[in-house]
Amino acid sequence: MGRHAVGRFGSRRRVLALGAATLVVTGALGGCADVWREMQGDFGPVRLGPGVTRACYKESCNVQYTPPVEAVEYTVRANGQVVGSVAGGQPLDVGSYTLQDSPVTITVDGVDRSAAVLFVFVPPLYPDRTP
Repeated sequence: MGRHAVGRFGSRRRVLALGAATLVVTGALGGCADVWREMQGDFGPVRLGPGVTRACYKESCNVQYTPPVEAVEYTVRANGQVVGSVAGGQPLDVGSYTLQDSPVTITVDGVDRSAAVLFVFVPPLYPDRTP
């Protein structure tokens, strides 16, 4: 092989390596996007489940909780008070919560999984900066 053939193959290897690295980075960022979507705040009804933590940026935040499918019926509690009973896998409207209620811890009787937690925030009001 001549000098030009080695340079051409070396260049091709670099392009292939760069392409592979790009695919790896894109896949990693795609996975991070799912995590980001889970952690970003909600401005409307918040849907929770076992072990889910979310933030709501709306005063009087409506919450739905969906328990696991394993049992026929569950008793759901928010901050220790019973808010209702629901069949496994079915959403339950557990009420509206304000900044004073935050954090809201939602648990299910008889379930050993993590509690769901809702943080209610009111976004700051910024003065109008237009001249």
